[in-house]
Amino acid sequence: MTAEETQENNEPIKPKTPTSDKSVRTYEGDALEALRGKNISLGGVFTAEAKKREETGDFSSVDVEGDKTDKKRVLMVSLIVLFALASILLIGFTIYQKISPEEDLLPPSVETLLPADLSINLDVSENSPGEIISALVKARDEAVGSLGKVTSINLFSKDASGREIFLEATDFLESISSRASGRFLRSLLPEFFIGVHIFDGNQPFIVFKIDSYESAFAGMLDFEPYLKNDLSKFFESKVGIILNPTGDSATTSENIVEEKLPLAPKSFEDLVVRNKDTRVLRNEDGQVILMYSFANQETLVITTNENTFREALDRLSAGNLRN
Repeated sequence: MTAEETQENNEPIKPKTPTSDKSVRTYEGDALEALRGKNISLGGVFTAEAKKREETGDFSSVDVEGDKTDKKRVLMVSLIVLFALASILLIGFTIYQKISPEEDLLPPSVETLLPADLSINLDVSENSPGEIISALVKARDEAVGSLGKVTSINLFSKDASGREIFLEATDFLESISSRASGRFLRSLLPEFFIGVHIFDGNQPFIVFKIDSYESAFAGMLDFEPYLKNDLSKFFESKVGIILNPTGDSATTSENIVEEKLPLAPKSFEDLVVRNKDTRVLRNEDGQVILMYSFANQETLVITTNENTFREALDRLSAGNLRN
């Protein structure tokens, strides 16, 4: 086959144009070529350019994608650390709430007649009898705690120097103008306890220590006609209907307190509670609204219901074991 036939059957073969490495130009090559005559290296150019940017503060041409990525990582790590710290604080606070009491602990200087969970100190300096009862009612209503908790209410007055002096039993009864007989007052020891039991509402109770059971028992029988009236607001969560000496019913606790009408002695009746001889006062519906009993020859408990009476007895026993 001749060369002419090959050209007829195939496309003409174009002659190759010789090339050389020097014909391929790059930015780096051009830059090097331009700098050869000035004895300046390419590294020197970059160094000078970087120095110029630092002086002018122009970093617009710098690639900041890496910096953005680093900042995101730092932000994520910071958020994780903050979340971990918040979780630790929350767990710690929850544990503290479980092991700590709901209110302040009893002041170390106040030693109560029976163990109490919480404490309220009331300043009754220069208060009138009505103001003291109102303060007791307020403290009773504001007592908080879970079921079965007991709060002690400690009454004190201040002397001329500002020193706190906690009231004794006779001081308390005289401060509210109670009509307890002299025989009963003389049977009382200084120590007593005013408490609130959290059970079906806030149930009040008072514990007195006595040095003569016979005088205290006889004195309480004398006190019965006035007991409900003298302590009515503190011992009433609901208005009870009671009978006055004429047989008519008194309608509200406010009327009872204001008129100071004595109750008929027969309004109290005997009842055995936890093997204790107890005197109880019932309302018209037969519900016990006031009761008192001698827990032993040295202790008198006055309250509103059997459950609180039992709680007082249990805590008195616990207090005796503690002492």
